Amino acid sequence: MQTNIGVCKPCKEEINGSDIREKNFRLIESFNEKVFCKLINAEFIESDILENPTNKEYKLHNEQTFHDITEKVVLFLTIKLLQKQNVIIPR
Repeated sequence: MQTNIGVCKPCKEEINGSDIREKNFRLIESFNEKVFCKLINAEFIESDILENPTNKEYKLHNEQTFHDITEKVVLFLTIKLLQKQNVIIPR
């Protein structure tokens, strides 16, 4: 990765119409290697909501029927972003 930051100094340079209190910056970053991700963990939380029960009599006390079921799912993902980079190690 190469980073170049250039500063424009209005006091040194003659620029028409510029405010001397303003400074301009330019940042250039070059990424040599692509960023890729690795899936570390996935957690699913599911919830079933039974709606519109029917009014029928059943032999068992905990037995019921429903016309609609709504299912909700929450998904938690843990991902790791990776990139190979060259590092300069001083001697």
